[in-house]
Amino acid sequence: MRILALDFETYYDKDVSLKKLNTMEYVNHAKFKVMGCAAYFIEDSTPEHIALIEPTDTQPDWYNEEETEEFLRTVDWDNTAVLYHHVNFDAYILAQVYGIKPAWHYDTMAMSRGRFPSQSASLGALAERLFPDDRSLRKGTELASAKGIDTYSPELDRIIGAYACNDVYVMVAAFQRLYPTYPASELQIIDIVTRMFTQSKFVLDRTATTKHRNDARDNAATKVIASGLDKKALGSNDQFAAYIRDVLKLEVPMKQGKNKPIPAFGKNDIAFQKLKAAHPEFLHIWEARAATKSRIDETRATRFLDGTNRDGTIPMPINYYAAHTGRFGGGEKLNPQNLKRGSNLRKALQAPEGYVVVVADKSQIEARLVAWLAGCDELTQAFRDGRDVYSEFASVIYNRPIAKSDTIERFVGKTCILGLGFGVGGVKLQVTLESGSQGPVVVITEVDARSIVSKYRSKYYHIPDLWKKLEQVQVWIQNPSYYGNQYGPMTAVKEGWMMPNGMVLQYPQASGLSFYDHRFKMHKKIWGGVLCENWIQSLARVDICTNMCAMDNYFREHPEIDGYVALQIHDEIICICREEYGQQVYDKMYQVMTTPPYWAPGIPLKAEGGFAKEYSK
Repeated sequence: MRILALDFETYYDKDVSLKKLNTMEYVNHAKFKVMGCAAYFIEDSTPEHIALIEPTDTQPDWYNEEETEEFLRTVDWDNTAVLYHHVNFDAYILAQVYGIKPAWHYDTMAMSRGRFPSQSASLGALAERLFPDDRSLRKGTELASAKGIDTYSPELDRIIGAYACNDVYVMVAAFQRLYPTYPASELQIIDIVTRMFTQSKFVLDRTATTKHRNDARDNAATKVIASGLDKKALGSNDQFAAYIRDVLKLEVPMKQGKNKPIPAFGKNDIAFQKLKAAHPEFLHIWEARAATKSRIDETRATRFLDGTNRDGTIPMPINYYAAHTGRFGGGEKLNPQNLKRGSNLRKALQAPEGYVVVVADKSQIEARLVAWLAGCDELTQAFRDGRDVYSEFASVIYNRPIAKSDTIERFVGKTCILGLGFGVGGVKLQVTLESGSQGPVVVITEVDARSIVSKYRSKYYHIPDLWKKLEQVQVWIQNPSYYGNQYGPMTAVKEGWMMPNGMVLQYPQASGLSFYDHRFKMHKKIWGGVLCENWIQSLARVDICTNMCAMDNYFREHPEIDGYVALQIHDEIICICREEYGQQVYDKMYQVMTTPPYWAPGIPLKAEGGFAKEYSK
């Protein structure tokens, strides 16, 4: 399979651009227009022969507006992989404008995210990072000269053509540098995620989505009216703080801002959560504030409606390597990663006629990994036996037998099993339970919360021991003499831990228990509980991605099923396949997702799910 490096240039202006619109809105805009594309074939795409384009006669070619489609129709797409930088944009144009579906997708932007998490993945930043001393490998700035111009003059066409060819030159150079050491499984994940977006088979139930949007809008308006306040007072931090202080006669929760203390009204601010939990008599005020500040149900439903393709399908955008642990993130302002179970928007995502949505979820994967990695045999055995670990720990908390019918008590046990393995303390546990963010509102004192934490750490003492051990081995990634040492499935390398799939959980400029966080451009302190959370999230992600690749391979080997991996949400894999193969595909997913990975022998895994016409799990 040969590789075609491709870069489209399109019309844009101050209002019609990817800064103002998401990809679907931009490409479907009335003003959208392909102005041309730069292209270059890497004829021999074996790993040892993917080479930097040399300054010879084999330079990238520019095809102008009239030539682009003619060129694209000459390509044997069944035997061509395409290399892009910003795959969602260019591959979406290929699919939606030209109806072209390549055999494979590569993306240097995604590879940049994986190699340099939390840093800019733009082509310019990547080139400077990879080739700091080679000024010839730099992204140009000539595109600005084409802003707002929908017909290029011969001179402007030459300028933009040279600009696009240079981008392709730099992109191939970056690919040549990244590819040899980039794990094949991760390249497959990039391709899978791209097809979720560019070749989605999900069909949107527009009637249900419209109703959901209207209901959300009406519900928010009702809550604002019930509060007796206007939107301005609810939306302004200063005015809302004055209302709490002067009218409700309550102390305003505060936190340290950049230069001075500011009101702590964020949804994750513990002080605000405590204030709301302590004064449920003002629930109508808290709900109105939330309804004013967050219109997520309404805006997301609107974006679903606006983001559908011309054939009624809806792209599923998730961002590859959105976090330094490798976890995915939501993309294109649709954020399918945050679709709540049982929500109307989930149910509005349906399979096309003759197909079904097949879903399988890895149950308690992070809690199981924590128990396994810590060598906590008591908890691991409980998972292996299929016992109700939530009720069992709840029985310890309440000092009496707890069954599934004891919903509140069991919920507290569940919250503890799923959260306390990462070092959550009493205050955070109390706030989590009282906020109702994970389920029913459970009001407990801080003393009781601290007691629960103590019981967890005492019963499953191997887990706190793991936190201490991770703090100790963190020095391994800071001293060359320790490089190559293994702890569990992780291998110490310079400033990071190599995961079983070859990717690295990075701690740049690690020093003791601190590292440089590129997101905030500052050094950040960590401790064993945070390290544990990072490790477990990374390993869970490795496991779920291995499962995704296995299902992708299965569908490629069985074309009669006409199936594909349609979406991934946290520890859940969603596939679409022909209706008559629904049970067969679910059985395969269950088998794949409950087989322990080679790097975690003996870990008890569990999955559950099913299949239906809509995404209903």
